[in-house]
Amino acid sequence: MVSLRRGKPSNRRYTPQFKQHVIDIVRQFYIDFGPTFANEKLREKHQLKHYVNG
Repeated sequence: MVSLRRGKPSNRRYTPQFKQHVIDIVRQFYIDFGPTFANEKLREKHQLKHYVNG
């Protein structure tokens, strides 16, 4: 069986602007953090709840 959605973008994808905003924050404040700790700080300090793993 092959999904009919194959080859189509996800409905849950982030906008390019949101992705760039997150990347800019990480580069400015959290460049030397691992992904889990950076995610915690993005949630805590920047109210970004959907960065990594929802």
